[in-house]
Parts: sequence; structure tokens; C-alpha cells
Amino acid sequence: KQYVAALYFAAYTMTSVGYGDVTPVNILERIVCILILFISGIIWACVIGQVTGIVSKLGAQEQEFKALMDNLNEMMRDRGLPWPVRKRVKTFFLSARQAQRNEQQELILRRMSPFLQGEVALRSNWQWVKKVSFICNLVHEPGTSVESSDMTRIPYFVVDISLALESAIFAQSEVFGAQQTLYILKRGLALSGARSGMRVFCAGDVWGEDFVLSESSLRASELRLAVTYLEIFQLTFASFSKVCQRHRSNMALRKRLRQFVVRLSARRA
Repeated sequence: KQYVAALYFAAYTMTSVGYGDVTPVNILERIVCILILFISGIIWACVIGQVTGIVSKLGAQEQEFKALMDNLNEMMRDRGLPWPVRKRVKTFFLSARQAQRNEQQELILRRMSPFLQGEVALRSNWQWVKKVSFICNLVHEPGTSVESSDMTRIPYFVVDISLALESAIFAQSEVFGAQQTLYILKRGLALSGARSGMRVFCAGDVWGEDFVLSESSLRASELRLAVTYLEIFQLTFASFSKVCQRHRSNMALRKRLRQFVVRLSARRA
């Protein structure tokens, strides 16, 4: 009886239930109370664990970013970086938060079926699709009539192009740019030093469409200056060639691409 009574009081103390005004008076009642305490304590612990897990996942991205900033501050402190450099680095990472989210969204896009990838890519990226000349000639805006033969292949071509895009970010005052590369500005402002005059590029602007030309003298070699923090998509000619190889059986696609190259070559010449 003494051991059962000790176990009873220990169970009440560990589960923080409290002793109460009504207490068991014999050994059977104490055994039943002990079983109820342990079972209810296990159930309550599971409920608390599930709720805590749900709440912690609600701010998972925010917690990950805070951990990244803590590691960044520790790294800069250990390396003794001067305050102006620390400020530029922290500003860059604070501005790149959306870029990290975009990388996670690209992984979700890759897990979709080809048809869903095409629909999502067309509707979410139409802002830049309609500004790229050779893609605008292949894809019509949703709601317009297109040939049924093209609809079976063209969306997959656009999906492959969007998946082949590589994300890049640049800090303020950085100079970037390369030949035979298509650039799509997603966020920020960029400045070009064209021979005809200075030009400011903003979100949604596209340049480098001459990356399809094989003659280097016909391609522009302008560099871009990042006026603000930049997020861009870039497509190299090598990646574009691989996409075209996968769709080489689409004669309508090959014809339209060839026409675009010929017209662009004539204008540059």
C-alpha cells in the first residue's frame, strides 16, 4: 500500500494535476487514478507536441533567414570586416530574401506534370514572355486562338526555356554582362552605356536577344551597371541550343525561329 501511495503522489506531482479535495481512499482507486494520469499525460504531451510543430513551421522561412543573418554577423565579426563592407553585405542579404523564396518555388514547379508546368509558366511569366520577340511569336496570350498543332508543342518549349533560366543577383554598383546571353530583369534598375545613349532598364525589360546570332560582329557587347539591387534571369546560348534540340521535330517551331534569326541578322547587318 505504501508503494502504491508513493507512486500515486509521484504521478500527481509529475503531471502537475494537483491533489484536489477528492482523493482515492483505497488501493484500487489509487491504481485506477495512476493509470488515468499516465494515459491522459501521454495524450496531452502528444497534443502539445503537434501544436508546437505546427506553430514552428508557420515561420520556418523567417527562422531560417534569421539563422543565416546570425551566421553572417558572426562571420563578419570573426574576419574583422570594416563597417562599410558589413553594411553592404547585410543590405545585399536583406534584399535577396525574395530570391531564396523563388528558388524554393522553382523546385515546386519541377515536381509538377509537364502540362501543369506549361500552364503555370505561361501565366506567371507572361510579363516577360511577351517581351521576348521569338517567344512572343510562338506563344499567344491566354484566351486567343492558336493552331492546335502548335498548342501540343509550344507550351513545352516555353516550359523548357523557363526551366533553363538561371537566377542571378547583383549588388548595387556592380557591372555585369556577357555575349550570347539573354537577360530578363526581374527586380531593380540597370543602366546601359549604349552607343546611341544611356538607357535605364527596369523590371520586365529584356536584352540580349541577339544571342542567337553566330556572328560576333552582329551582337551587341554592352555591359550593364546595377543601379540598385538586381534580380535577373539569364539564358545562355548553350542552354537554349539544348532546348531546341529536344524540340527539333517541331517543324513550325524551327521555321519561326529561323525567320526570327534571319530578320535580326538583316537588321544588324
